[in-house]
Amino acid sequence: MLIFFHMKGLLIHAALLAVVLSTHAEVVSWKLSGELNYVHPALSEQFTVGDTYTMTLNVENGIPAVEIDRPFFYSVGNFDDSLIDGSLAFANGYTMELGGHSPGSFNIINAGTNSASGYDQLNLSFQAFDDSLTGEPVAGYSAEILTLNFTDDVPPLNLLSGSEAAFPAYDLPFPSAETFHLEETTNERFHLRLQFSGGQPDGTHFVRGSITDFLFTDSGNTHEPSGGGNFEEAIHNANLPEEAKAFNADANGDGIPNGIAYALGIPLLGASDALRYRLPTFAKNQWRIILPLELPADIAYEIRVSTTLGGDWTAIASRPINGTWEGAVDIESTDKEQTVSADVSVNLNHHQAVFFSLRVTLNP
Repeated sequence: MLIFFHMKGLLIHAALLAVVLSTHAEVVSWKLSGELNYVHPALSEQFTVGDTYTMTLNVENGIPAVEIDRPFFYSVGNFDDSLIDGSLAFANGYTMELGGHSPGSFNIINAGTNSASGYDQLNLSFQAFDDSLTGEPVAGYSAEILTLNFTDDVPPLNLLSGSEAAFPAYDLPFPSAETFHLEETTNERFHLRLQFSGGQPDGTHFVRGSITDFLFTDSGNTHEPSGGGNFEEAIHNANLPEEAKAFNADANGDGIPNGIAYALGIPLLGASDALRYRLPTFAKNQWRIILPLELPADIAYEIRVSTTLGGDWTAIASRPINGTWEGAVDIESTDKEQTVSADVSVNLNHHQAVFFSLRVTLNP
C-alpha cells in the first residue's frame, strides 16, 4: 500500500504494507484531582494536609503492553513509551512537570474479575533521575519520585476490566474510561506519594494524597494536529524546532514525515505506533482507511488504483480542498472519524492484483 504526499511539485512517497491491525492508538487526556492526607514535618514549609491538586497526563492508549513474568491468577505488563507529557499542580502554587516517552512507566497487574485471591493494580511512576519528573526543591529537599498506585485486593476484583478466567489471557486493558474503575480502589489514602530527598539533615521525606476524581477525555493535546485547521497551525501548536518544521521533515525521527502525520490526523510528536490505526487495511473485499472526521482545510486527498506498481494510476475518488468526497468510495462517519472504503473486486476487473494509493497534496 502506498501513501504519497505532494508539495510544490515535489513528490515523496512512503511504501506501507497493508496489514490488518486492530490496535486503536489515540491520544487521551487524563485528569486526576484530590488532596493531601499526610505531610512530613520537614516539608510543611510548602505543603499542608488538605492541599488540593490536579494532575494531567496526555497518554497514547492502545500502546501494546510489554509482558513480564505472570504470577498465578495474574496477567502483568508494562506500557512503555505511553506518556507524552503531563503536569502536577497544587492549589498552593507548587507545580511539577511530567514528560517524555522513554521516562515514566505504567504497570498493570490484571487478575481475573472473579478470582478468589490476588488483586488488580495500576502503578504509575515518574522519577527525577530519568527526567520524567521535574520540580523545584522544597526546604532544601529535591523532588525525587512521584508514584501513583491504585489497588483492588477485595474479590470480586473489578478495578481493571479484563478476562474473568482463573488464568487470565494476556489481554491487559490499557487504562481508559471503560477499563479503569476508580471507585473500586481499596487503598484510597495511598493513591499518590511524592518523595523528596537531601536537605539538612540529609533524609528522605514524602507527602501522600488521595485521588477523588479521575476523568478521561479526548485529548486537547497541542501535539496532535486538529481537523479543519492548517499545516502552519499544527506546526506552531506542536512547538517544533525550526529545522523540523518542513512538510517533509520527520519531527520525532519515527520515519513518518510531518505531512503524512498531519494528513492522517496523528500526533506530529507521537510514538510511531500512533500511525498503525491510520494504516490502510483490507477487510471483506474492501480497501479501507480511517481519517479524521474534519479533514485539514489545506489538504486535498485522492484515492487511486493501478494493476501494476509501475503502471498508470487511475483516480477513483477525491476530496478537494474544503470539499466533499466524490467518486467510487463509501464513507462511514462517527462523531470522531470517517472510514473511506473502496470495493476491491470491482477494481480488479479480471486482473490478478490491484494496488491502491492515497495521495495527499498540501495547498500552500
